[in-house]
Amino acid sequence: ANPVFGVHGPSGEGKSALLAQFASEYGKLRPGVHVITHFVGCAPNSADVRHTLHRLCEELKKRFELLEEIPDEYKELRQTFARFLDLASLTGRVLVVIDGLNQFTDANRPQSLDWLPAKSSARIVVSTESDSTSHRALQYRKSELLE
Repeated sequence: ANPVFGVHGPSGEGKSALLAQFASEYGKLRPGVHVITHFVGCAPNSADVRHTLHRLCEELKKRFELLEEIPDEYKELRQTFARFLDLASLTGRVLVVIDGLNQFTDANRPQSLDWLPAKSSARIVVSTESDSTSHRALQYRKSELLE
């Protein structure tokens, strides 16, 4: 099953607030689920997809005591992220929430969403602006979308 669920809408319509509230409430209602959040543009380097994947891998590695090293090279990092999600899902439940896909910088073509796994036991909730490149990529991937 496609692990990615997307929320889209115009800029300033409350997608970030919705995802922040969702992540907080989900974590409270399901204490057995490890919720990882990333809000693009809210911190230095947060709009760099390579840096984001590295940070998400670090959090998964620490929380689930994964032994594999985290690479720096982007292509390997994409594969490691998918593998870490699957390894983490063997021992626990994982929800990754990423807000603002359309705000990633162009380095490594993050708008194509090829860095998001096509299959995973983990669940990934993302947001983007309607009619953006990342929104069209979500449609192409046949991700479930909420406007």
